[in-house]
Amino acid sequence: MKILLTLAFISRETVLLLAAIPVSLAVGFALGLLYERWYNFSAVQRMTKRFDKLFLAVSKSLDKAERACRVFNQHPQCRELNPKQRAAMQSLSGKLTGELKQISAACENLADQKKANRSNSSSKPEKKKLKPFHLPDWSLIPKDARTDFPDATAYQSNLELLLAAMQQTDSQSAVLFVKLDHYSRHAQTYGGQTADAFLKKTASIVLRKLRQQDFIAQITDDLLIAIIPDIQSASMQQMAGNARKAVRAHRFINPESEQEVFVTASFSYTMFGELIAKNDSPEQELWDRCQNALAASQKQGRCQLHEMTDMGISRLIAG
Repeated sequence: MKILLTLAFISRETVLLLAAIPVSLAVGFALGLLYERWYNFSAVQRMTKRFDKLFLAVSKSLDKAERACRVFNQHPQCRELNPKQRAAMQSLSGKLTGELKQISAACENLADQKKANRSNSSSKPEKKKLKPFHLPDWSLIPKDARTDFPDATAYQSNLELLLAAMQQTDSQSAVLFVKLDHYSRHAQTYGGQTADAFLKKTASIVLRKLRQQDFIAQITDDLLIAIIPDIQSASMQQMAGNARKAVRAHRFINPESEQEVFVTASFSYTMFGELIAKNDSPEQELWDRCQNALAASQKQGRCQLHEMTDMGISRLIAG
């Protein structure tokens, strides 16, 4: 009777609140289970763009499933499944077995394909018909009036001749960029003619370190480009290093005052084969490579030598 009297004094809102608490807990628990299942599946779905992560997730899931099955088989009641449980297990194991068979078949097919490719390549080797490399006749005109060296137009036409001569050969060639450091400062301090004289002297020093079959041109106020045909990477590295050392050791003299001026240059080069000619713009590709290597040289200090590799990596050679 006391309990009934006590309940009579409890408000309707309080009763509804007390009734809603267990319902909310039950609904929240159910939603939590659903969210966990959805999150785990969606996480796997998000990995489809990255095969390596997807493979790792599937491998871990299979490992967990194998351990769970081992624990299940060790349970005393695992042999006493009811018909509904047996049907569910058979359905799941059938689906899993089917997917695993597809994975296994794909691996076997790939192995057989690789084996067949190796067999075909060994039995019928395809040999590319190569022809000997012939040095093109360089064009030495037009020339830059300030230094009397061939200009950018001559460089462009000679590079096209080289790319054509390299077709169907296994020869490697290179372009060497030499940029006079602080040309504008020299021109402002000593005058444009003196700055041009420094560049001309730099070109002469570099040219003496090149071979007779190489070509050098003045491209801009402060930039020289040398075309080095039919050369190996080790020889090119040594040649570029010798040119850099020669410029670094030379004593530049101001022709007006006959005083010594500290002048340096930054160097970069890149190797290339006939495949570079198949690019939409091989000249631009070589230009971008060496410009990026020059930027690395000038950023880290004066008178450095960098190589730009085919992978787009600037490699410090000297400096």
